[in-house]
Amino acid sequence: MKDSVAIEQAQSHSPSGDDERAAASQARHPGEAALHALCLVARLHQVPADPAALLHQLGKSPSEPVSTDDLLLAARHLGLKAKLSSTTIERIELAALPALAVMNDGRVVVLAQCDGQRVLFRDVRTDSARP
Repeated sequence: MKDSVAIEQAQSHSPSGDDERAAASQARHPGEAALHALCLVARLHQVPADPAALLHQLGKSPSEPVSTDDLLLAARHLGLKAKLSSTTIERIELAALPALAVMNDGRVVVLAQCDGQRVLFRDVRTDSARP
């Protein structure tokens, strides 16, 4: 049975100063952060993954944006089952985790845990996990 990854489209919080700096970094390397997030999820499933190799397989440069379709294709290149779904913050605890979440501002984060009151996610651009 293949491991699976869901790509959720979730609601985002209002951007802070740190978020704005991270968004500027994302604007310079839009594809890199999304593929780093996918690689993190792949590694959690014990699947080796390299963002640079995935960029090459997708035929993209680091400065090109990676769409959700590209993320789905990259997940399949890694042998993962992947699907795109949309959810609300009230239903996020029902998502299969770990999962990728595309925030309203375009960031891609790794959803790690949901307990009904808090959501733990990792933004690979800031290299930190936060509730």
